[in-house]
Parts: sequence; structure tokens; C-alpha cells
Amino acid sequence: MSFMQNNNARLLIAVPEESILGPTKKMLSETMLILVSVGVIFIPLSWLFARVLTRPLRTLSEQIKQVTALDVSETETELSHIEEIAELQQSTAKMRKTLDDFLRLLTILSNEQDIHSLLEKTCDKASLMLKADSAFVYLKSEEDDSILEPFILHTQNDSIKADITQCPSLSTQWPYEKLRNNVNVKDIQFNLIHPMLKTALVKAGIHPENSNVYTLTIPLVDRSGHILGLLGFSYDECLADEDLTHVMGVAKALSDFVSLSFEGQDLIAKQKELLNSFISLIAGAIDTKSPYTGAHCQRVPELASMLADAACKSTQTQFRKFSLDSEGWEQLNIAAWLHDCGKVTTPEYVIDKATKLETIYNRINEIRMRFEVLIRDAQIQALTAISQGECAKQTNSILADNIQQIEADFAFIAQCNLGENFIDDDTIARIESISQQTWLRFLDDELGLSPAELAQKNRPNPITLPIMEPVLSDRTEHMIPHIDNSLELEAHLRFNMKRPLHRNDLGELHNLMIQRGTINAEERYIINHHVIQTITMLEQLPLPPHLSRVPEIAGGHHEQLNGRGYPRGHQEEEISLEARILAIADVFEALTASDRPYKTAKSLSQSIKILSFMSKDRHIDSDLFKLFLSSGIYLEYAHKYLKPAQIDEVDIAAYL
Repeated sequence: MSFMQNNNARLLIAVPEESILGPTKKMLSETMLILVSVGVIFIPLSWLFARVLTRPLRTLSEQIKQVTALDVSETETELSHIEEIAELQQSTAKMRKTLDDFLRLLTILSNEQDIHSLLEKTCDKASLMLKADSAFVYLKSEEDDSILEPFILHTQNDSIKADITQCPSLSTQWPYEKLRNNVNVKDIQFNLIHPMLKTALVKAGIHPENSNVYTLTIPLVDRSGHILGLLGFSYDECLADEDLTHVMGVAKALSDFVSLSFEGQDLIAKQKELLNSFISLIAGAIDTKSPYTGAHCQRVPELASMLADAACKSTQTQFRKFSLDSEGWEQLNIAAWLHDCGKVTTPEYVIDKATKLETIYNRINEIRMRFEVLIRDAQIQALTAISQGECAKQTNSILADNIQQIEADFAFIAQCNLGENFIDDDTIARIESISQQTWLRFLDDELGLSPAELAQKNRPNPITLPIMEPVLSDRTEHMIPHIDNSLELEAHLRFNMKRPLHRNDLGELHNLMIQRGTINAEERYIINHHVIQTITMLEQLPLPPHLSRVPEIAGGHHEQLNGRGYPRGHQEEEISLEARILAIADVFEALTASDRPYKTAKSLSQSIKILSFMSKDRHIDSDLFKLFLSSGIYLEYAHKYLKPAQIDEVDIAAYL
């Protein structure tokens, strides 16, 4: 081996690669295959497991998104098997329920208009929210601000009849130690109920007699910090920990919401009360302005309400669609009370005009004095003739005839001055003949007149006295011009009432020749113009939407179904049923009224007969007229307001 000592030699052994690495590669491949197979199977399972595990969380996320959009409608949710998630689900459901209750309560608070109903529904809803056995409301007494009077006692148990009269009054000053220890209206508190209040709840059967009763008291305070009342809830058990925290939190929110809503409703109620008082005041002022219209504005609303109620209850085809809700009744009542409010602009001397020559006073006295002057002149003339040698007997005979004729002429004129007589053509001819008589005026008729009266005479040249004047005349100063009022003119142009040439014509002949009644054409326009004033005045009021038809109803009571009414001359289809009801009430009250100077009160049968003629001529609604009779309203009203002598037999079958 010596030859190898100095030589580098290597021993190489060749082994097949497959023999050494084959098993390793195979094992590696199998391992990778197993890993891939496990990954392929495990990842979907993991994803599926994660989906199942997070499903309640996703549901909660969607529900919370809905809550942020104030969508708190109930949804069924399967509780998770994970305790923490299940608790979160329950808390979220409770939150949704609380928000839902609050939103429903807010809807009640915003929609309800009656205070009693508002608080009743609040007690009902809040009792459920707070899981209370009963709820009660105390409000500040109107007579004494220091006293809280029981207003509502509510229980969820329909079998229990809660008697509010059993509840005691409470004092906001809390002079008694027991009250001070048990209730403080300025704070939300949960404690033992006051013994007197407990006694009332026990008597009502809400709580057992020997049990402890706890109360949750919530103050109702307005924005000025003044106490409006107290909202309370009673419990058989004392609340603590989480339950008490929940109840107190809800109670605090309730206090703010209910207080604000109650204050708003209370203000609305007081505004309505103010409006109704103002309406009654205006109606009373109109009636008081003229003692001859009596209580017309007060009786018409009552009669209209009676007829409207009968129409609502009627099953007849023509009234089947007619009904009035609370707002409809309010609208009709206001329209009825204010149907003549425009009369505040009507001069009293026109409303009260009892004779044809009456203005501020009865001018028949002026005419009487002129005829007195004629008699004196005749006597003077006779005495002068006798003194000059005329036959005294013959002269006195002529004088007696003249005086008799003068007296007869004046008596005739005085009779024409009354509105009871119809003025025909023969009467007009005699009036004109009498007016040709003259008398001698010596005194200046411009002395003692105001500047306006002097301007009204409009005499360019002075008159030489003495002067002969007719005993009856229509003079320039009798023509009263229209007032230069743009509002009046604008209102006039909106309606179809024909305006006369003058505002009034005080001419003596003009008025004595009025054919019927005491009102001339100009004064008739002034009286009828009150409807235009009524509509104009009512349209200027900022009436809410549910009272928007008040001007139309109030201003339509002189419209006629034949289209000949005023102020607009509406046709039948344009006149609402409420306006037709008001028209019948207005006419019947006027016919039967016994306080008018220009006419005697009609009897019941006479009034019904006149209404029947108006019905046939389509001045008033014939269906309403028949309902007025068949319902017995005419007789009920008569027994209440007519004099016994006016109430006679009426055969309504003849009109039905």
C-alpha cells in the first residue's frame, strides 16, 4: 500500500438516487396532499362556522341600523347560545321596545286634542312601559294654585272600576310632614305611597289592603318652571337596582314629553276658550247694540245645532252623506255665532228703524210742526179777514173746513209713516198732492249746523227769507253720499249686490212712499251689506284649516236655492248644507222673535206657513224644512223661546 502514501485517492460509491430520496419525496408529497386536503375541507367549515357564530351579531347590526332610522318595529330574533351575545340581543330588544313605546306615546301626545283623553291614553301607555299596577294624574286646581286635584285614575285591569272621587286632594305647599316625607312634586321619586292615596287605590281594588304600595311620582312642569300637575304610578313591590334605574330613566323622559304636550294642549284649550269667549262677546255686543234684535245671535246657533244634529242622525238619502266630527261642529258653531258679526258696521238707526221717517229720531215731529204752522196760518188768515170786514160766520166755517182738512192730511201722512200699511198708487198720488202744500219759513235753516251739515246742503247762493217751502220734500241734504272707502268698494266689487246711487236717501217723500215695511232701498242695501262685512271680517282672521269654511257658511245664510239670494247669488249646488241649515235657523228665529219694533211676532203656525212658501219658492232647502218639522225641532224651540200666546196648533202633515 506504500504506493498510495504519496497519492490522493478517493473512494466513490454510486447509489441510485431513487433508492435514497424516493421514500422522502413520497412522504413529503403525501404530507403536502394531506395538508392541502385538510385546508380545502377546514376553510369552508371554518367560514361556515364563523357565519353561524356571527349571524346574531349581523342581525343586531341590522337592527341597530334600523333603530338609527327610527324603525323600531318588532322582529323575531333567535337567541344566541353564547351567553354574552344573548344578553346583548335581549338588551337591544328591550331598547327597541322602549323606543317603540316612546314613539307611540309621542304619536298619541301629538295627535290627541282633548286633554282628558290625552292624559288617559298617556296613563294607559305609560303603565305598560313602566309595568305599573295603576296610574293617576293630579292637576293644579283652578281655584287654588296650591292644591292638586285628582283628575284621572287608571288601571290596566278592565274588571276594576277606578273611582277618581276616592282620591284625596294634595297640596303643592306640602304643609304636612307625611306629605313632605312621601311626595315631592319637584322631583321624580320612588317611595312608599301616601296613606290617603293608598286608601283610595285599595278601595278601587287595585292593591290589597295589607300590602305595601309604592309610588313613582313624575312632576308635570311647564317651561317656566311652574307646576302643572303630577303623574303617578303605583307598584305592589319595591323596585331596586336595574329595574329601578330603568324605570327612573323612562320616567324622566316621560316627565319632559308629557309636560310639554300637556302644556301645549292646555294652551290650545285656553286659546279655544278665549276664542269662544270672544265670539260670544261679539255676538252679545251685536245683540246689545240694538235692543230690538234681542238675543238673535245667541238663539240662532242653538237652533242651527238642533237642525244639524237631526240631519246627522237622519237616515234619509239626502242626508246620508252628511256628518260632522268635532272639528265640523266647531266650524258650524263659530259660523252660527258670527253669522251677523258684520252688523257691527250697520248704523243703529237703520237696524232700529221703526217708522219710515225715522233716522236718529222720528221726523214725523218736524212734519207735525209744519202742519201746526198751516193751522196757525189758517187761523191768522181768518182773523185777518174778519178784522177787514169779512163775514165772521162764513170765515169761521171755511177755517173749520181748512183745519179739518189739514188734520186729515196729517193723520194720513202719519198713518203712511207706519210700516204696517201697503202703499199703493192711490196712496202715492195723495202723498204727492199733500206735498204741494206750502208753509212760510222765516228763520235761517243754516244756523246751528255743523260744517258737515252745511256742506251737505250745498247751496251756492244765499236764500232770501221768508221763503215758501213744501210741507213734504226731498231735498239735496237728504241725499247721503257713499263713503270714500277703498276697502268697502273692493269688497262690493267681489259680490253681485247692486249698490244704490246714494249711501242713503232721507227724502221725506222717498221714505213715505216705501211700499212695505219701514226700510227704503238704500237702507235695505245697508242692512244686506252686513253679510259682505261678515265675510270680509271673517276672511281677515287667520283661521286654521279646519275652520277655513267659516266665512262661507256664515256669509251664505242669505243665499237662496233659486239663485236670487245675496251677496253672491249662488246657485243651489254652490250652497253648502251648513249654510242652508243656518238660513232656516235665521229666518225662523226672526219670524218668531217678539222683540222687533217694526213687526209683531208671528205665531208658530204663521211662521211655519211662511217657511213653506219660502220652501216652494226655493228660498230655503225643502228637505231641511221637512226635517225641521218631522223631527219636532220647531216645537221644541217654540216651548223654550216663544211666548205661550204664539204657540198654536200646526198641522205638519199638510207640509210633509
